[in-house]
Formats: sequence, structure tokens, C-alpha cells
Amino acid sequence: MIQRSYTYRLYPSNAQSVVLTEMLGAFCDLDNAALQQRIEAYRRQHKTLGYFDQSSELKAVRAVDERLAHSATPPHNRCSAAWTRHLRPSSAG
Repeated sequence: MIQRSYTYRLYPSNAQSVVLTEMLGAFCDLDNAALQQRIEAYRRQHKTLGYFDQSSELKAVRAVDERLAHSATPPHNRCSAAWTRHLRPSSAG
């Protein structure tokens, strides 16, 4: 099956660039916190957390963090699923 990708060039105004940069920072912080949570859960309890474990807490995080409050759907869903596949031990191993 052929996978096709599309690249779109953005030409944001200065105000839009500031907003996009803030959004990127917020999502990076959220992703780093989720990764740290996975590391700590495994270190302390030898428990692995998956996407569904962490996504259930997302509504509470968005209520607390004003930077994430206005995002309708976090774009990192696909990234989190990719991380889950990446961190899963390979069977070839």
C-alpha cells in the first residue's frame, strides 16, 4: 500500500506565528510530561502506561493548563500512538 504525504507551506502573520509558537510549546510540555509519567510509573511500579491510560487524564490537564484549554482536539494523539508503537518491544528482538 502506498502512503502519500502532503506538505503545506504556512505563511503566518506575526500574531499567528506567536500563537503557533505558544501552542507548540504547550504541546511539547504536555508530551514531555506524559513521557515522564510513563517513566516514573515503570520505575516505581513496573507498570506500563499506554495511550488510553494517559488520554483519560487529558480533560483534567486541559482544565488546569490555560494554554491547552482552547485546543479542540490535541494534535499529539497521532504522535502518542506512534510513541506507543515505538516503545513496544519488537518481536524480532
